[in-house]
Amino acid sequence: MRKALIIFFFGQVLYLAACTAPDPEPCTSCFDFSHVKLAIEYFDAPRDSLLAEIAATPAALHLKRHSDRTGYYSAGATPREITNDLVEKTPSPETLNAVRDLVRYADKNPARQKACGLEAAAYLPEEVGPNNPLYITWGYDIGVAMDDRASLNFTHTHFLDSREEIWFYCIHEVHHTGVMQIHPMPKSVISIPSRNFMTSPDMPRFLKALPSMPREMPEGKRAPLGTTGIIWRSKMSKSLIGL
Repeated sequence: MRKALIIFFFGQVLYLAACTAPDPEPCTSCFDFSHVKLAIEYFDAPRDSLLAEIAATPAALHLKRHSDRTGYYSAGATPREITNDLVEKTPSPETLNAVRDLVRYADKNPARQKACGLEAAAYLPEEVGPNNPLYITWGYDIGVAMDDRASLNFTHTHFLDSREEIWFYCIHEVHHTGVMQIHPMPKSVISIPSRNFMTSPDMPRFLKALPSMPREMPEGKRAPLGTTGIIWRSKMSKSLIGL
């Protein structure tokens, strides 16, 4: 009886300790799937209210901001108009299911989501880093970054053909957000209409400060996965701030 009471007592102590233990550090750079999940829901059962929900997501506002600064869509395009364009073409059942499976795969891997941000942060000055979620979108470019926000397009065939690529492109885009916190896109670039922004005299300096990440994933990461393509690696240091 005494032994049983002792076991019960220590069990209660351990239970209370677990309940009062501080939560693990939140993942500030994990994925936000709201845009792509709402799009999947829309294709399952199309209705106008879902289009409005997609257009109101932080991801949609991020895409609008990127478009305004780069001319991806016309300057007057609203988040709703961009949303309508992204979901205009109904995907085949095979594509829809492939995107659904990719979302499930990534959603079940929060540790790898967090690792993307940590890897990008390792190649940034200490004073900047990924502090916002990575938006997962239906459509748009393969992946984009603007200011302190970035996104990946899970409908892109590159990811549907090789799902492990999302982890490497995550590092790539999140790293850009760190650089842009130090070197925002020049105003002269922003003021140039449409896609002619590449003609800005400030672009060479801006691109110098926006190294792609990484230039070949270290052995033991990408090569064993059998993936193709090259991602650039360029370790940044505090000296980058002075560029």
